[in-house]
Amino acid sequence: MEISVTTRRADAIKSGCVVAAIFEKGKLSTSAKRLDKATSGRLSELVKESSLQGKAGQQLLLHDLDGIDSDRVLLVGAGKSGKLDPSRFQKVAGTAVSGLRQSGAADAAVYLDELDVADRDGAWKVRVLVEGLQNAVYRFDQLKSDKSSDTPERLSKLSYALKSKSAQAAARRAIRQANAISAGTELARTLGDLPGNICTPSYLADEARRLGKTYKSITVRALGEAEMKRMGMGTLLSVARGSEEAAKLIIIE
Repeated sequence: MEISVTTRRADAIKSGCVVAAIFEKGKLSTSAKRLDKATSGRLSELVKESSLQGKAGQQLLLHDLDGIDSDRVLLVGAGKSGKLDPSRFQKVAGTAVSGLRQSGAADAAVYLDELDVADRDGAWKVRVLVEGLQNAVYRFDQLKSDKSSDTPERLSKLSYALKSKSAQAAARRAIRQANAISAGTELARTLGDLPGNICTPSYLADEARRLGKTYKSITVRALGEAEMKRMGMGTLLSVARGSEEAAKLIIIE
């Protein structure tokens, strides 16, 4: 997924879906207020007509609001107004991810940076959202002969809106970190989803060597059975005798 940062206001951005927070008792976040003003109060009218109470975990997807260029607005409940604890922000971010997956939008702009979280900085908030998004769009289809899908179009672009231009460098660094963590998680999930007749010790060793060639900061060694025997790894080798596949011990440093 392509993830970037923006400082454009929610009421001035063109996107497949704009995500903003709403607190309990219908109190709108800063970006939600701007969207409401741009739509001449239509957003708040629809909130009152809905069952949305602003509790953490709730969401409301609105379509085709006049006055803004974005196709959809996703309101996510943030609970009581004021500073959030980290677990509540994670729940809010998870709700945003879930709503975006179901929205059908190909791109989105998220305005959750304006939520204050106790003992956490802006970079942490970025990482929480990006990791959640990257993990949510994971799909194992390597073994499908027909990879075309009748599922809704997946989110492919996301703009993370910042309160301040001065936060851009830290946010971009946090995005890179989150993408790296997500890439490692995706690889682990893929290997775990592969059947044992494909994901053999030799296959894992080849994957490890590929990582070593890609990332020069790590070194990879894959010990064969002869080396393992010389090192006295009899217990591990005895387990491997139950398989036709030769054992490997992979060392990544």
